Amino acid sequence: MNAEVREILRNNLLIQLANASTMGLTLKTLRLGASLAGIGVDDESIKAEVAYLADKGFADPVAKAMSPENQRYRIHAAGRDYLATQGLA
Repeated sequence: MNAEVREILRNNLLIQLANASTMGLTLKTLRLGASLAGIGVDDESIKAEVAYLADKGFADPVAKAMSPENQRYRIHAAGRDYLATQGLA
């Protein structure tokens, strides 16, 4: 994946998370959303990009007591601010 596609994917993931409930979205759901937007990526790429967004403070894992293996992610305030500055929110 080149840098341009990676940026498009990261923006797509943040937009999906911004439109999700406070329950967040799973990696599988995020991959489906990216695919529907025409961004063909594998599970590992989604996982890596969500980890990058978490490292940047743009997204956070949702704490789950039940079924923690189905990890969900939600957008963080910094992610919303980023989208707003880019005109994507």
